[in-house]
Amino acid sequence: MKIVFEPISSYSNKYVNILVNLLKEQHVTIYPLNVMLKSIAIFRQVQIVHFNWYENLQGRFIVSIYYRFLRKVLTLYLLSICGKKIVWTMHNRMPHDIKMVNLKRKMMRFMVKRSNAIVIHSKVTEEILLKSFNCNKSKIYHIPHPNYIDSYPNESISFQNSIAKAKRPLRLLFIGAVKPYKNIELLLDVVKRFDCDDIELLIAGKPSTNDYGNILKECSAGFANIKLELDFISDQELPSYIGSADILILPYDLRSSLNSGTVMLAFSLGRTVICPQIGTIDDLDTLEYIYTYDYASIEEHHEKLFSSISLALVQHSYKKDILLEKGQKMKELVAVYNSNDNIVEQLKYVYNTLLVN
Repeated sequence: MKIVFEPISSYSNKYVNILVNLLKEQHVTIYPLNVMLKSIAIFRQVQIVHFNWYENLQGRFIVSIYYRFLRKVLTLYLLSICGKKIVWTMHNRMPHDIKMVNLKRKMMRFMVKRSNAIVIHSKVTEEILLKSFNCNKSKIYHIPHPNYIDSYPNESISFQNSIAKAKRPLRLLFIGAVKPYKNIELLLDVVKRFDCDDIELLIAGKPSTNDYGNILKECSAGFANIKLELDFISDQELPSYIGSADILILPYDLRSSLNSGTVMLAFSLGRTVICPQIGTIDDLDTLEYIYTYDYASIEEHHEKLFSSISLALVQHSYKKDILLEKGQKMKELVAVYNSNDNIVEQLKYVYNTLLVN
């Protein structure tokens, strides 16, 4: 089987690399989109084109965003006319960047229409596709998000050695790309309500712009328990950062977020999370090992996040290793439910189904 998987690699997201490697192990030949479009021989051989985040329309200027929209629409038309089977993985409700949101919503509708199969990683995504995009249900295939167990170098985090016996603050970690839609300013405001001796917050990751990084520095100025490491965190460093935290805190925006690779990474490395009830959280069989919540407004998000941190702090104060125990339970759960071997088999089933229809 010869396919395109777009993008074929990512320096900042192991999701793509994991799936590409799993497919290659199953003797699937994979090309990047630009290589297929430049080679008539490869174009003829490729049967399936699988897109991830193709609906994203990045650009600083309106004209560049329209250009990307038109180019992508024409590419999809070309693939359809030439009989290629299009697979699209729907990762988000909407692209996180709200600039020209109507055009981006139009792009998503076009993706739904032109796709022969739509892969989803959470059950709530199916509801969105059916209600908001009038999608044909037969196109939808629910496949769990891959886990990241054994995907990072030196990732062995000793459970027992991580348990601090002395009294110390609750260590919160936000890690990943530092962008406005992730509600980091709200997180900072919430953490400021706690006693500095009770809570430590580390925000680690590269800001989307220098200006946004400066905004966060201003917001956290004067609070010794809030630390910023505003730089790219390499794969080699990630396990160390996560291993030094008691819990990851990810106050995502429910208007756009559906799935989270960072949540899956936390579980894969034996840590639990404080996170809104996005699709990744919703699909889990149990919520007793997670601190999750729903909200309908910014004000409610603030209070729900404060309550979740407060609960974690009380439990941490009562029993130092309780958060690590919850993290280990989540690692055991995703090792089974999000088994990468099962996921690649399900993905191959989707491809094979398209080829015989």
